Amino acid sequence: MRCRPCKWLIVISILVLFVGVAQADFESEVIELVNVEREARNLHPLSYNQELTVAARRHSQDMGDRNYFDHTTPAPDSIKFYERIVDAGYNYRNCGENIAAGYATPAAVVDGWMDSDGHRANILDPDYCDIGVGYAAVNGSDFYHYWTQDFGRRAGVTQCPVPVAVPPATETPVLSGSSDTSGGGSGGGCFIGSLSASGKIGAFVKNFFGSQSRRGTVDAAEDRGIRSSSELYR
Repeated sequence: MRCRPCKWLIVISILVLFVGVAQADFESEVIELVNVEREARNLHPLSYNQELTVAARRHSQDMGDRNYFDHTTPAPDSIKFYERIVDAGYNYRNCGENIAAGYATPAAVVDGWMDSDGHRANILDPDYCDIGVGYAAVNGSDFYHYWTQDFGRRAGVTQCPVPVAVPPATETPVLSGSSDTSGGGSGGGCFIGSLSASGKIGAFVKNFFGSQSRRGTVDAAEDRGIRSSSELYR
């Protein structure tokens, strides 16, 4: 008795599992590379966090699916990155985010972030305890490769606990839909961001009272099809 639909179901299931494992492997490698950079500067390693991973994965997938590149989702929802983090279940004292698009490997994206002042500041921030990384490869999008790093320290945490290792790829969280929240964490101050595209990179500081200053734009290596951005919220 033939069961062709069953065979196709098995093939599809294997492909989905393979993609999920490859995605998780890329994400765990980014965390490893980040901690190599931190340990080289005598900073404590960041701990894998499932809530931050969910927030990061949702955003990378959403950027590819809706073909945009920003920390804030497009209108009409216009969800800020710290709102996405809270929506995923992470109650932060402070948090930050790096995003990138167009980088094909974990090593390439971490090198790109480390070459930018704003991104490097997030990666090497001594106040963070936790990290979550999300990678998505989206056919038909402008950049195909989308990356998000979410950083944080939980509210009430005065000293970072012993780091939690990244679990095996088969045990990492599965997305359960896109983020949708109107809430946000407490806190104030400013965010620091940088953006690079087509060989140009700039850094800016903006406070929530609406003033903005732009710091010197500098030439970077010509690298079309690659973008990155970072934000910090306290």
